Amino acid sequence: MRRGGRLFIILGVGLALVAALLVVFSLTKSDKKTPPVVQVTPDASVSVLQAAHDIPANTVIREEDVKVVKVNRNAAASGAATSASQVIGLATNGDVVSGQQILMANLVSPGLTNLLTNGKRAVALPVDRLSALGGLIRADDYIDIVYSARLNLSEVLPTSPISTLLPPQQYSMDQKALELPPPGQGSAVYPIPGQPGSVYTVTDDGSGSPVTKVILQDVRVLRVIAGNEAVNDSAFATPTPTPAPAAPGGTSTPAPEAPNSNLPTPLPSTDMLVLEVEPQQSELIKFLEDNQGRYQVVLRAPNDHATPTTTGMTYDQLMSTYGLPAPKPIQVPSGGQ
Repeated sequence: MRRGGRLFIILGVGLALVAALLVVFSLTKSDKKTPPVVQVTPDASVSVLQAAHDIPANTVIREEDVKVVKVNRNAAASGAATSASQVIGLATNGDVVSGQQILMANLVSPGLTNLLTNGKRAVALPVDRLSALGGLIRADDYIDIVYSARLNLSEVLPTSPISTLLPPQQYSMDQKALELPPPGQGSAVYPIPGQPGSVYTVTDDGSGSPVTKVILQDVRVLRVIAGNEAVNDSAFATPTPTPAPAAPGGTSTPAPEAPNSNLPTPLPSTDMLVLEVEPQQSELIKFLEDNQGRYQVVLRAPNDHATPTTTGMTYDQLMSTYGLPAPKPIQVPSGGQ
């Protein structure tokens, strides 16, 4: 065999070996397992607000009425609230059952009727700045009302046992039948004016004896009105700067301006308190407004709902209970010597 022919045979065998090695290498590489690719999916749960218990319609939502829970994204209702801060202070426009998601579309800004307790009524009480404690009374405060008037007692004496607005000549009964026996004779008992059995009327013409009494206690304030606006509960009075003393020459030095321009504005003058009362109490307040007399609002501690019994106040009470001294008669000196 020629030398060139053997060379081709050797090259062919080499190429065959290389091809065999490539096949073995490729098969070995394909047998190795590649690690699976982990796909990161977004969180499937979201936070929503649910009712912690049954909430009746027209109820102003408080923090204890709701709770935040995690639900599947697909189970979250469209428009559901996600935090308590979104709904506290709003009112439900329908019944909400425990566990129901709170929808913003089902909440409204509360009106005065949403603040009323069942069986109570809202009534307006006009007040001045003094009675309103300088404008410091706020919604949800509790107050007492002290009433003052001047009363006259008009007794019907024992000789007139029957009182009437008609003149005597229009009586239809025998006048002698109306006469009582003289004292000490017969079985008649003469009533003592002002005591049980006597007849008297109470009038208030502004010139009688002063009487003061706490007549309403533990009354809740629903709104504080100044002008046409409800007073902001977060407002506080701004101290009025004291004018600087006058400089030599009679001119006063202007007071320096406050360094902080973000101080709250002064409180407006209070005109009216809107109170939550019983129906009977609403009649009493209406009577006070329509008749002569003055009333004073007294602020209570936030957790004090006791209703103590008071005696009222008259000059007699001042003298007998508080020791008001009674004036003594003046002794007139004897005539000249």
